[in-house]
Amino acid sequence: MTRLRMALATLLAAASTFALAAPATAQVPPIPRIDVPGQATAIYGVRNTLPPLSAPTTYAAGPGMAAQIQAFRASGAYQREQRVVAFYASRFQAQWIRRHCPGAKGHAADRCPDGRRPAAVFDIDDTLVSWYALYASTGFTYTTAIAEQAIDGCATPRIAPVVQFYRDTISRGVTPFLITGRNDSDRAATESCLARLGIRGYHELVMRTNAQESLTATAYKSAARNDIEAAGYRIITSIGDQVSDSAGGYTRRGYLLPNPMYFIP
Repeated sequence: MTRLRMALATLLAAASTFALAAPATAQVPPIPRIDVPGQATAIYGVRNTLPPLSAPTTYAAGPGMAAQIQAFRASGAYQREQRVVAFYASRFQAQWIRRHCPGAKGHAADRCPDGRRPAAVFDIDDTLVSWYALYASTGFTYTTAIAEQAIDGCATPRIAPVVQFYRDTISRGVTPFLITGRNDSDRAATESCLARLGIRGYHELVMRTNAQESLTATAYKSAARNDIEAAGYRIITSIGDQVSDSAGGYTRRGYLLPNPMYFIP
């Protein structure tokens, strides 16, 4: 626990240096490539998940880390890092389209030269929508009660810069897919909440089946991206709050948002 407290304290001290400028300025600091042992996928973002990014088991911060996480949030660094990562993900996507799949006025061609359709993948929880307030209410401990509030009650506000990136993706003619770790039994509630939050236009919402519950997030989500590419798409960007949202291949580049609350391999 001491190591984890030191890690989050170091993160909080460094966060203001990481994101001093708004993403629209020329002074936006570069985000590093996240090297994860055993994973060759290029993932860029913030390395502030507390256990090692190659850890094999799930981790939750819990009450012992509550003060540090709340200080990180109160400082504004959490939100600034979300903006910076979303900015670079959007910029990379736009640059890739111009280089590999140009259409009219920055709009992606229907098909890239290799015959595939450009696509992007978004995680949902703590990527498009935030669980922060719910987790804070329990001392950063997962409970079935907050899960019900999040999924059935739609008590998850939008993460604005990521939702803007999502909308930019659609405006560029890139097909968005949502891949979530939620079970398929929550499909109706999830679709209703996304619509209520104005998150529309995705081509497919991929959710775990009961048979996939034993898979790690990396195995489940990389297989889902493989299926998307096998259907004739070329995934340009994948973005999420866990390295497992992009690890395992089948994306040109992954982007990692901040999440000091929990880790899912």
